[in-house]
Amino acid sequence: MSCLGLIILLAGCRKQPIGLAAVSVPALDSQATSSDAGLTLDSSGGVLLSWIGGDTNDLALYVARSADHGVTWSAATRVAGGAAAPGEVHPHGESSPRVVAGPGENVAITWANSVPAPSRKWPAAMMRFSRSGDGGKSWSAPV
Repeated sequence: MSCLGLIILLAGCRKQPIGLAAVSVPALDSQATSSDAGLTLDSSGGVLLSWIGGDTNDLALYVARSADHGVTWSAATRVAGGAAAPGEVHPHGESSPRVVAGPGENVAITWANSVPAPSRKWPAAMMRFSRSGDGGKSWSAPV
């Protein structure tokens, strides 16, 4: 997983460096594909990682959290997509999901979903949103 560079870049935004030696996210290692990684720090200094993963027929948006600067990670929590909502999530390098953390355990994530547009060469985009009030352990239904 090459999120190490992203985490180091994110660490540079802090007043105190978080000093990472290596990063391994077990939830990513168990998926056939993963892409569009995003990182943010929450209000308690934890690192939140979002990504699109799964296999090409069953993609979903996930979030995991590390309380120890990337040494260990929580289990992945599915935000949207997967077998329960096929077609809800698509990887796209120019419009990857964005995870943000607010005060307390409030976290939100937005992502673009492709919408067919028969009169256009490329699909249109529909912005999707989900939120968590428990630090990313559970998520609202996408809107």
